[in-house]
Amino acid sequence: MTQQFDKLIQEAEEFVQQGEWRLAFERLARAHEIIPDDPGVLTGLGTCMLQWQGPQEALPFFQQAIIRVPDSPDAHNNLGLVQTLTGQLKAAEGSYQMAVTLDPDNAQAWKNLAGLYLLQDDRVGEGVNILAAVIGSNPFDADAWFMLGRCYQEIGDLTSARDSFQRTLELQPDHSQAQEALDQVASPIPKPSLAPDITRIARPEHAQKLASLKSIKSLQIKPAMGERKATGVAFYGPPEFITEARLGVPARALSKSGLPVKVSLRLDPADLKPGAQVPSVFVFANPHYSQELSAAVEQCLQAGKRVVIDLDYNYHHFPPKTAGYDTIGPGNAAALKTLETLLKKVELLTVPTPALAEQYKKYARRVEVVPHSWARSDILWEKPAPKRSTINLGVTSLHTMPQDARIIKSSIQRILGETPEALLVIGGDMSLNEAFSSIPDDRKTFIPSGLVKDYPYLLANFDILLVPLEENPFNKSRPDLPLMEAGVRHIPWVATPIPAFNAWSSAGLLVEKRADWYAQIRKLLKDAGLRRQLGEAGRAKAEERESDVIVKRWQEVLRVG
Repeated sequence: MTQQFDKLIQEAEEFVQQGEWRLAFERLARAHEIIPDDPGVLTGLGTCMLQWQGPQEALPFFQQAIIRVPDSPDAHNNLGLVQTLTGQLKAAEGSYQMAVTLDPDNAQAWKNLAGLYLLQDDRVGEGVNILAAVIGSNPFDADAWFMLGRCYQEIGDLTSARDSFQRTLELQPDHSQAQEALDQVASPIPKPSLAPDITRIARPEHAQKLASLKSIKSLQIKPAMGERKATGVAFYGPPEFITEARLGVPARALSKSGLPVKVSLRLDPADLKPGAQVPSVFVFANPHYSQELSAAVEQCLQAGKRVVIDLDYNYHHFPPKTAGYDTIGPGNAAALKTLETLLKKVELLTVPTPALAEQYKKYARRVEVVPHSWARSDILWEKPAPKRSTINLGVTSLHTMPQDARIIKSSIQRILGETPEALLVIGGDMSLNEAFSSIPDDRKTFIPSGLVKDYPYLLANFDILLVPLEENPFNKSRPDLPLMEAGVRHIPWVATPIPAFNAWSSAGLLVEKRADWYAQIRKLLKDAGLRRQLGEAGRAKAEERESDVIVKRWQEVLRVG
């Protein structure tokens, strides 16, 4: 059987070399009958059908490949390409994003995602941003230079287009498309096609490393078309999960509105030189995380720039014996003193909750509340939840610390003992998992937090979100981020009633006393109708916090737009 399978694969490869796609497809179809679950064969069938009959007919094979290897970035990348070719742009975006989530170094998936954005007039800036990052990471990527040249050609910047096409040819002299484009930019031509190339189905040579994309120094997001007069904003922050959750979403929303936006881990000295047009407002998230960020705030102030600090938590009351206490909390008095000094100097402090504003108003000249937001364009918020027969109780280290877990531990143990269909799902880091070490492994599962982009889909593993919080000043000023995110995914919750959570009472159950956690969790477990009702209410509430709504608040407090 194996010999027959190998022979069919070899014959299919020979027919592919000859361009005989139908004959190659027939051999692969016979191989598929022998080993139906082979993802390579399914990809081959899809590739042959793509060349022979077209993308619509090829689509089912790539969808089947995903079922066989759901963790394969190349499988998601391939599916995204075919979805693009069939006009399913939203689905394609989700597939490409999943590919780069699974493999942030997958250069081809990044370029395909950029190509998808370039097809949409209102998202060209995002595509250019990705290409700039790809080139910044690997200046020898001829494909990325060629695509960037097409972008310049699209907006009529023929000088930049010419430079990009020449760079492409320096790297790949036989790039016929670049040579043709270079010849064309000297004279008026119709707008070039930015449609994807069907030869970009995953191949070994596409496994170029893009590791530095994660720590790229600066990404410039420009308006999609022509010159626009705008103030310009730069966002800086430490490489932490909360930085993306807090500032990444509004940065993209501001860029979408036509405002020049920069997102970076460190200050670019060039932006402080006289005459620099972008940016004129500098927003620093949690600058006391590092001496470099604190020094950057001082540099901007000395240059006469408008500077804003954004804080997401009450760092002056950070709980002892938790990660960060000795570096960014009361255990590091020097860091907090630096933060206080900077807050007195900057124009504005932004925070996500009124309680946090109250805590920090004594340190800052002016404090404004701008709540957390989410982006509808992130397809992972809508990605269907994994099929399961269990009812999953979810906790995540992003919002629940190990000491908070003690509040619900006994209630969870009792519920799991009484309810066979219940399962505890722990998301985040191992410290929270260890807090539930006494619970048998067959009654719980652990999901690492992974990348920032993973989080919306991590939540899809929860049927009920649990947010227990100890009573202390730090927790009382926490934002409502976990309930907003649960609402986006229609997930009901049980939580401690802190001020920011009270406004979400229609979407979950608040628990005043530790002894009541068992009854409230059990109530949701046993009532599927109530779970649906609360989930719908949460989604309705979350719609008020979509980035296109909250971006107006950012424009107001930053005085841009």
